Amino acid sequence: MSKGYIVIAQNNDTVDYLEQAYALALNLKLTQSTVSNLTVCVDAKTKKLITAKHKKVFDNLVYERSMMRKWSMSLILFTVNYHNRKGDWHPMR
Repeated sequence: MSKGYIVIAQNNDTVDYLEQAYALALNLKLTQSTVSNLTVCVDAKTKKLITAKHKKVFDNLVYERSMMRKWSMSLILFTVNYHNRKGDWHPMR
């Protein structure tokens, strides 16, 4: 398993967390020499906004359609596979 960072990007009507995650990914790629992997967890609504530019810089995208609408960052436990760097979806089970 690789080391890296993980963020939750669940957009709402006022904040575009996906673009914030994108900015973070760009920053990590520029400033971190040893650990720059970024996994982004999104909900169904935010998943529809993923474009090629996001897939290019996010190391992993995780989508879970059965998760609660309001995620609790302190309660989410999951495993992310780092072997796929193409930005394909890895649903959690």
